[in-house]
Amino acid sequence: MFFTVLGFRRPRSIVRTCIFLVILFVIYLVLTSPPSLLKYESRDPTNYASLKRSLLVHAAHRALAENLSFSCTSLPVQLLPVSSFRNVEFYFFGKPIMQVFKDVSDERHWKWKLLLNSSSTARIERLIHADALSIIYGTSYALEHQYIRNITWSQRVLVASVSKAFKVTGPKNKQLITFRQFVEPFGCSLNDLKLMPKSFLFSENNECLDFFVHISKNTKSAWIIKPYGGYGGNDIEIYNTVSPLIDKFGKCDKRSRYLAQEYLPNLLLLNGRKFDVRAYILIARTKPYFLFYHPGYLRVAISKFSASAGREVHLTNTHVQSQVRGFTMDDHFWSFSAFQQYISNISMSNDDFVHTKLEPIIRQTGLFILQADFMVTADFHVWFIEANNYPLWPSNVKGLDKQTYEMANHMLDLVMEIHSSPDMFVKLKPGARYGSWELVYNELQAKCSGVQYNPCKDFRVQ
Repeated sequence: MFFTVLGFRRPRSIVRTCIFLVILFVIYLVLTSPPSLLKYESRDPTNYASLKRSLLVHAAHRALAENLSFSCTSLPVQLLPVSSFRNVEFYFFGKPIMQVFKDVSDERHWKWKLLLNSSSTARIERLIHADALSIIYGTSYALEHQYIRNITWSQRVLVASVSKAFKVTGPKNKQLITFRQFVEPFGCSLNDLKLMPKSFLFSENNECLDFFVHISKNTKSAWIIKPYGGYGGNDIEIYNTVSPLIDKFGKCDKRSRYLAQEYLPNLLLLNGRKFDVRAYILIARTKPYFLFYHPGYLRVAISKFSASAGREVHLTNTHVQSQVRGFTMDDHFWSFSAFQQYISNISMSNDDFVHTKLEPIIRQTGLFILQADFMVTADFHVWFIEANNYPLWPSNVKGLDKQTYEMANHMLDLVMEIHSSPDMFVKLKPGARYGSWELVYNELQAKCSGVQYNPCKDFRVQ
């Protein structure tokens, strides 16, 4: 069984955008993912002498999974009831420990482990024979590990990993290509949706040439150049004029690993400072997919915005901002409620902007992208910027401490219950809540109702 959490940037009906991104991701996985993403019961897992011989066993499991389906009224149980275990053990696989999950584990008297890695095969083999429920929190690459893949069928193991999630939350070029490929069969282009700023891949020769033709006709536009695999603001460059941009990147080369994204003009500012919006989408279960939305937070630059200033006023991510003099967590992170209060003070016509415009776009995007980051322009248009698969969960921040702790607690209860008692979720419709998480997509209901999602229709006008 699998679940994962993702994040987003900037508002403007973020909920609709989230739905769009999640649906994109779901359709992509249905078409391309191996059937091993399905968790199901093994009649007697202890009969296998050694997991080292389980490649053959795994092949049999895959064959079974291909024929395993779900009805419109019930779902297979994929996890034994939590009450049947003496202990719960929380493992981090290929990821650094997240403090909020450590705190939750300590409060629940769960055992948490530092890290599992490729050399931990003996420990992994023992998981299915233990008297404890094992929760493995890993990257989208975790399922490529032979021993992780070979224990996913166990009703004693819950794996927080979705195969190929990096296609929509990983390198920026892969995200862009996946989003384009998802939209085009519906009869429109990604640019038609006005969901993301215009973007060009330098490694695609024709696209690179088109970019330089475009900027030669739009010499006053500003651009942000991002490395495909960058994170934390590393190697990002902002160009307010096109001449230096042409000088550095004008010779298109398929070996280039950069993309150009239009710098949004006329940004909405908070007290004169740039910001972005991050929200969460949880893939609580696969086969079928259940997706839940949770409000996130704003990341606000410490310094006043100026187009000609340095990168610290342009890049709002926490790594960059933490290096600015005068940085404090309380000044950098804003809650959605604080954001709405600010909006209400400057625009009476948007006194419910967060609930009626921002969150609906985020939810919609979640069907297409998952955890994402958004930005907002002064006309209150919400733009999706990019997605991430291991977002920061702020702690020790005024106004967000309680939210973060509740989000983690409710998430763990949700993913355990949806795998151990799935039938109670079968008839849930978008808008239903589990603790602080809100359902935005139920694949079972969508398929059984016959309603087809069409991003070209939902995002044509914002």
